Amino acid sequence: MNNSLLEKAQRDYPIGTEYIGIRDGNIKTVNYTPRWVEGQNGNIEGGFDYIYLEGEWAKIVMPVKNSLPEKWYMMLDNLSDEELEVCNEWRRSVCTTRRAHTIEQHHMLLNCHEDGSYYYGHTHLESLKDEKWAYGIKEITFNQFKKHILNQENKTVMTKQTLTAAVTDVLKIHSIACTSWKSIIASNYLSRVDNAQNITFTQHEVDKMFEAATEAQLPVLENVFGKQVKESTLKVIADGKPLFRENSNEGSAAMIEVRIGEYSNLKNKAFWLNRAYNWELRNDSDGDLCLVPTPKQ
Repeated sequence: MNNSLLEKAQRDYPIGTEYIGIRDGNIKTVNYTPRWVEGQNGNIEGGFDYIYLEGEWAKIVMPVKNSLPEKWYMMLDNLSDEELEVCNEWRRSVCTTRRAHTIEQHHMLLNCHEDGSYYYGHTHLESLKDEKWAYGIKEITFNQFKKHILNQENKTVMTKQTLTAAVTDVLKIHSIACTSWKSIIASNYLSRVDNAQNITFTQHEVDKMFEAATEAQLPVLENVFGKQVKESTLKVIADGKPLFRENSNEGSAAMIEVRIGEYSNLKNKAFWLNRAYNWELRNDSDGDLCLVPTPKQ
């Protein structure tokens, strides 16, 4: 492929550049360093549409001023739970490998990893700079990340699902919390009290509190947020039945089996789905097609 085209894309369409998408004509924002589209012949992308497609360059709406460096990393230290989750959501939307992996405090989020995973798990910065693919990499802040990647400057970073509690109830939770959680509640949550004396939590934050709660603390959390119902796993839904079986003559029915019905036109060509469940095809958060069973009532 023509390296001069990629160099032009990375020079003229840095992260944060607004452009008119070639496919749908809508205004898009470059949210990662432009790269060749894998499996296609000479097309370049830098976000959710093409920058260069079949010889045509996307029209730039607003060039970036003071944009991010071409290669950047961000230390995931001292971020709140919701800010860390925002980083994870962005990474999952752009990475091409290890999409199911969750980055954590002390990891590094970056835009130039050679394997397309967009994160670096080693906690020592010098180890990163020793990598050839990271030559010239520069650090950015979370505020820069919000401004140039998420376009959320001066906005509160929140996930879609939220719960609201009165500050008096949050103080009750604080009073029964262990030392480490007292610090989290005081610094991350109590500082967000609004004019109505309420605090809004993301579902992710509430889930973390419930996960850390002892049996004695659980009733206090449930009194504030209500009972938190977790979606059942396949192991629970199966209720002792095998999840998959190739030979249905081995005993009671599994959830999924190879179709071997003697008179079936799909014998050895398809999977049999247990009639005790409703089955639904859904795309997960990674965009992968999944088969979801729900027990019939």
